[in-house]
Amino acid sequence: MFARLGDFEMAEEILQEAMDSRCNPHAVKSARDFAIVFNNYAKLLSELWRINPTDDSTKAKLEQLLLLRPLMLQETILVTAFNDVKEW
Repeated sequence: MFARLGDFEMAEEILQEAMDSRCNPHAVKSARDFAIVFNNYAKLLSELWRINPTDDSTKAKLEQLLLLRPLMLQETILVTAFNDVKEW
């Protein structure tokens, strides 16, 4: 919603908060939800970088996000299934 209104900073902040599963009651609770939030966040960053390709900070955020995806997904799974030994 905020991205449609042009408030990209607020949109980015909300997407970051949603993916931060450490002690965050508003974080995603399933791998499916994580995929939705992750894909929208990556899409937002790639669109911002496409609009302004000289913005190195956006490019760095996008690269970092893509690099950390497997770890963030695993963290989301572990938070929801912390007693499931096969996930460890």
